Amino acid sequence: MRTPGGYTFLNVLFAALIEILCLYRLFSSLLGRGWDTLSEPIRALLHSVNF
Repeated sequence: MRTPGGYTFLNVLFAALIEILCLYRLFSSLLGRGWDTLSEPIRALLHSVNF
């Protein structure tokens, strides 16, 4: 079943909007309390590896 070009454009537009909202939620949660929880293991790993 083929969809007209206008509906395909709307589907892509809504999919992109949802992705942007998900990224915003991810980064806003990481900048809050979640970033401190996530950053400590990353810092420990980086300090243990010698470059």
